[in-house]
Amino acid sequence: MTIAAWIASGLACGLFAAWGALALHFQGPRNRVRRQLLIAVWLLFAFAVVVALRAYPLAAAALYLVAAVLLLAWWRGIRPARDRDWADEVARLATGRVEGGRVIVDHVRNFTWRTTTDYDVRWEQRSYELNHLQSVDLILSYWGRPGIAHTLVSFGFADGGQLVFSVEIRKQRGEAYSEIGGFFRQFEASIIAADERDIVYLRTNVCGEDCYLYRIHIPRNCANAAALPGGPSKPDTSRISRNASAAACRASTRAEAQASRRSGAIATVSTRPKPLPAA
Repeated sequence: MTIAAWIASGLACGLFAAWGALALHFQGPRNRVRRQLLIAVWLLFAFAVVVALRAYPLAAAALYLVAAVLLLAWWRGIRPARDRDWADEVARLATGRVEGGRVIVDHVRNFTWRTTTDYDVRWEQRSYELNHLQSVDLILSYWGRPGIAHTLVSFGFADGGQLVFSVEIRKQRGEAYSEIGGFFRQFEASIIAADERDIVYLRTNVCGEDCYLYRIHIPRNCANAAALPGGPSKPDTSRISRNASAAACRASTRAEAQASRRSGAIATVSTRPKPLPAA
């Protein structure tokens, strides 16, 4: 093997070894010592392969390929957990059922927030008449970088109620958020149904994020379909929220993005001339 080919092969092995080390760090054994030992063994193995590539290129490459396949097979086999000590705000997942023209949503979050650690826990069951659905709003919440935002979809009803769906990371109690960890499946995902005064107030008034609201101009029949795409035969709320989000985003591309405040709904929601790209 030429020096140039050896260097190129070494760089490729090194990059994959770095990815593998991070994967083991975030998804390896919970015991810290065992996890660090496993990472050390993996990195030493990768280093030995890079050294061996110079003299035994085929054998070293074949050995590394087998190890890489095993690592990727383990990675693909990782499944989300259901039985961890979840943080209070994501302890329950939204579920629902349909009864005629009414949708009943269980586990609607309606916390009273004072700080991120001081709050009153309250989960509710709520019932909504689909023919009372009046509005669909897209909310973008910016927590730092201007090009990245969290997307929420809010459904407004005739009685003034606002039901918001949001896909959130499901943190364990005391667990901190990590952007890098998110790329390595550190967090399970959860679909949260919440009162707007809970989930938006938390972001704007408690966490200090910038939230921008965009009214989606969409025909009533389409709004009903967005809120309940599966009909009575498919009452799974997780499907409802995922499809509602997609429908609202598609609608926003062909509708006027009118950023208007709802009087008395959210005290600190700002406006912006046009929606920015959302994550």
